[in-house]
Amino acid sequence: MLRGAAPGGCGTAAIRTIRQQRRPLKYREVASYGVSVNIFRRQSSMWAEACARLDEAERRHRHFFDLLAAPATRAVWEPPANIFTAGPEVHVTVALPGVRAEEVQVQITATGLQIDAAVAPQALGAGMNVLHLEIPYGRMRRRVDLPPGRYALIERRLELGCLHLRLAEATP
Repeated sequence: MLRGAAPGGCGTAAIRTIRQQRRPLKYREVASYGVSVNIFRRQSSMWAEACARLDEAERRHRHFFDLLAAPATRAVWEPPANIFTAGPEVHVTVALPGVRAEEVQVQITATGLQIDAAVAPQALGAGMNVLHLEIPYGRMRRRVDLPPGRYALIERRLELGCLHLRLAEATP
């Protein structure tokens, strides 16, 4: 029992006594003096929420400086691709609308393919305004993961706005 507080007495007097003693309040003391435990639960949930918000702010702060430290790169559009296998061959079709064949670069990397291209925007005449724009312009880059193995490019053709690649497993 608390010194200076009678059972069934005023709960605030009991809490005042505990504060004067500068010690944490025990659950049974709170319950015995009729003080609602919800007050303490609400305070602890507010503390947990404050800590969570501080953690979130710190995470966003770190992310912001990570973005500043990263080298600036130009925007790149990733075109859609279809990938099929037929035995030891891999067929890749990439949609590249408006790209000329000489503007396409294909590299076979250790993990797959990297396809780079660029498309200049269409020239607008005097007095023309863009009403709706869906065809992508600018740099395009697509990385395609291939099944494990070494590949050689057998066929490469660009027709009807699609790049068709045929790869076969290279023999060591």
